[in-house]
Amino acid sequence: TTGAATVAEILDHYEEGTWTPTLPAGGTVGTINGSNFTRIGNLCHCWIHFNTSSIPDNSTYFRVGGLPFTSAAAGAYGGGGVNYAQGGGYDWTNAGFNTGLSGTAVYFHKINDSTDTIANSDVNGMVNWVGHIWYWTA
Repeated sequence: TTGAATVAEILDHYEEGTWTPTLPAGGTVGTINGSNFTRIGNLCHCWIHFNTSSIPDNSTYFRVGGLPFTSAAAGAYGGGGVNYAQGGGYDWTNAGFNTGLSGTAVYFHKINDSTDTIANSDVNGMVNWVGHIWYWTA
């Protein structure tokens, strides 16, 4: 027995594992120093540390893809944070996270009272990224 009073109180999904980050808007993922996830119910938390190269100098918004599960419908915003970024010159303390655009990728908003996204040109030259992402799964 679980001790749960109703079926709705029983945990319906728990999973841990690794995942492979991608850069769907361009660039190369080099060494992956760590990429773990934990899913509890429909909430997934991911941690990543990877090296990057060749991020294009263009206005396409920067995205990290390869999330282990498809995100919930667009508008079911997630969150996260950047623990460390080397190179590229962008101040990640001014970044917000948003998921749901392509289902398995996260993109980033500038926290500047606008809807501006962080573009590839903002992080062009970045070589190392450590962060965590949480999002609602489909």
